[in-house]
Amino acid sequence: MTLRSEVNIRGSRGLRANPSAVAQLIGQRFRLACRKYGLNISRHELNTSAFKTPLENPPQLELF
Repeated sequence: MTLRSEVNIRGSRGLRANPSAVAQLIGQRFRLACRKYGLNISRHELNTSAFKTPLENPPQLELF
């Protein structure tokens, strides 16, 4: 059952959609999608050696 159909069924029965229940449904769907598409795993080791600290007062460049 989709989130929209869940809310529509509650509305058609005269029940108000409980915001915390809707939030729980969204959270559950998000966790399932992350697991399904493998978004919870770290694939690459992050390497920050290509970055450098910006200059304290860099010279202003010319526009023209």
